[in-house]
Amino acid sequence: MHALGANTTGTGNSAFGHTSLNNATTADNNTGFGRNTLSSTTTGHSNTAVGKSALYGNTTGNYNVAIGLNAGQGTTGSNNTSIGYQALKDVTTSSNNTAVGYVALTANTTGTQNIAVGAAALDANTTANNNVGVGYAALTDNTTGASNIAIGKNALANNTTASNNVAIGTDALEANTTGAGNVAVGKDALIANTTASYNIAVGIDALTTNTTGDKNVGVGYQALEKNTTGQNNVAMGDRALEENTTANNNTAIGTLALTANTTGDVNVAVGSLALDANTTGSQNVAVGVHAMGDNTTASYNTALGHSTLKANEGDYNVAVGSLASQANTTGSQNIAIGYSAMNVNTTGANNTAIGFGALDANTTASDNTGVGYGALGNNTTGSQNTALGLYAGLDITTGTFNTALGYRSLGNGATHTGNYNTGVGAYTLDANTSASNNTAFGYAAMSANTTGANNTGIGFGALDANTTASNNVGIGYNALTTNTTGATNVAIGQDALAQNTTASNNVAVGALAGFGNTTGAGNQLIGSSAGSTITTGSHNIMIGRDAGSYDGTDLTTGVRNIIIGNYSKVSAADASHQIVMGYYLTSKGDETVFLGGDNGVYNEPNTTTFSTTSDRRIKKNIEDNNIGLDKINQIKVRNFEYRTEDEIDELPKESAIKKEGIQVGVIAQEIQDILPDMVTENSTGCYSVNADNITWYLVNAVKELSAEVEELKQQLNEE
Repeated sequence: MHALGANTTGTGNSAFGHTSLNNATTADNNTGFGRNTLSSTTTGHSNTAVGKSALYGNTTGNYNVAIGLNAGQGTTGSNNTSIGYQALKDVTTSSNNTAVGYVALTANTTGTQNIAVGAAALDANTTANNNVGVGYAALTDNTTGASNIAIGKNALANNTTASNNVAIGTDALEANTTGAGNVAVGKDALIANTTASYNIAVGIDALTTNTTGDKNVGVGYQALEKNTTGQNNVAMGDRALEENTTANNNTAIGTLALTANTTGDVNVAVGSLALDANTTGSQNVAVGVHAMGDNTTASYNTALGHSTLKANEGDYNVAVGSLASQANTTGSQNIAIGYSAMNVNTTGANNTAIGFGALDANTTASDNTGVGYGALGNNTTGSQNTALGLYAGLDITTGTFNTALGYRSLGNGATHTGNYNTGVGAYTLDANTSASNNTAFGYAAMSANTTGANNTGIGFGALDANTTASNNVGIGYNALTTNTTGATNVAIGQDALAQNTTASNNVAVGALAGFGNTTGAGNQLIGSSAGSTITTGSHNIMIGRDAGSYDGTDLTTGVRNIIIGNYSKVSAADASHQIVMGYYLTSKGDETVFLGGDNGVYNEPNTTTFSTTSDRRIKKNIEDNNIGLDKINQIKVRNFEYRTEDEIDELPKESAIKKEGIQVGVIAQEIQDILPDMVTENSTGCYSVNADNITWYLVNAVKELSAEVEELKQQLNEE
């Protein structure tokens, strides 16, 4: 009755039911099916209303669809769709809403562009815009909150005025009231959140107990499940940060990452089971499966790699590389970088290991530094060691205060327990076992040393054959390079004492000084090539360039010689007890002293002779000597010249006296016939005259002459 009762020019309308479209005059293309449907419509067109009082209050609104008792009954807006009992019941002028379900958007008045699908979805919404509620009671309490998306039973059910939330899943963000900018995807995700904002929860039970904690991200089953007020946390993975309650600024990515953390702040865990036992430890970084897996309360650690710092309870550790420091328990302030670096360390502290297997056997030792593949790889309890280079310090086990820099320095297969050793250069001290206090610098320096202690080898090959000898110093290329058991030697300079093997107590300073010495002991050789030809000679002193080893007559087996001066030398290879002082001089033979000085030899008292000891208390068999005038009268004083070296053919050339001009003296062979005690044949075969006795013979001669004078005087007096 009265259906389309007022229609005048409207076309394409269909009205079924009491007063359906009874006020339409010029409206077109409307369909009303049910009592009072579209009964207030006058000029509105293209509307569809099915159900008692559907679109009852619509007057001029267009393109509306209302299906259900009282659906959209109050609207004059356009483009609304309402399906269900009292869906969009109170809408007035708002447009572009979609409500599907029992009382969906029933209280909406002017809110626009909302979508509600499900019984009671957005049923309290009044003026809010741009909301999407899909599911039973989705956004059911929302009044003015805008731009929310709720998909799932009770999703954002208690939201009232909060905006910009996304809830997808049964009970997702159910308790949220005024919290804004949250995203919850998954059953019970952020279910307890009330006023907290800007949280993201993706996964069943993700952030399920969060109430007021802001800016958290939980992605995964039960991720951040128990978080209440903690803020700025990120959890991605099954049960990541599951136990976190009030802690802030944590990041957990991976299954069970930081799952037990409760109040520990500022942690980062990336990888399955990373930091999974951590409870209150703070400011840790763990990246890798099982990284810092057993850590509970320790803080300020960094672990990157599979099982790195897995057992850790110490603070301030850094481990980078699979299995690095995996056994560390309470050790603190360690740095381990490289696969298996420090992987069995438990309580050792202040260690640094960089490189595959570096310090990987270290357990309780502290204050070690190993840099390089296998550096300090076998160290267990040795402390204060430093090793840099591939396999550097590999063999150190319990030794302390050692330094190894270079490939296999202190690390070539021998177990090393020595202390206070320093090796710098490839293979330095690489065979050392229990020896201590050695220093080796240079390629292969002291490379064969096993138990020799207190040695210093500096330079390529210096002391590289030394095994058990101690207290040697070799500085320079191949200095003491073949020495094995010779001790207390000092060699400074290229090839100094290079062939020394077992001899001890030698000193050689200068390039090639003592080069040929093998078993000669107690030599002191200073100067380039000084004593370089000595082989087995001992207790020689050679000072000066080529001293004792120049121009053909080279000392080899001689003993107890002293040569001081450049190019000065002995008279024979087996010379003994020869002393030469001066430039380019040759000794006069064994048991002689030769002092250079073309213009004289001076002493402080300025005397022409040396004093002699003549105390009665040191003499015995005292008797008168009567050699005198008779012998003196036989001596011939000669003028002569010295032959040059080229003119000498019966003696060594070195016998030549380098003095020119007419000389005054005697001939040794002539004196030998008269006073043989004054003539000595030197080891060179050359004769020398010692004029000491002539003084006393002259005294006797004077006494004889004096007696004759007295006798003559007496004879004169008698005449």
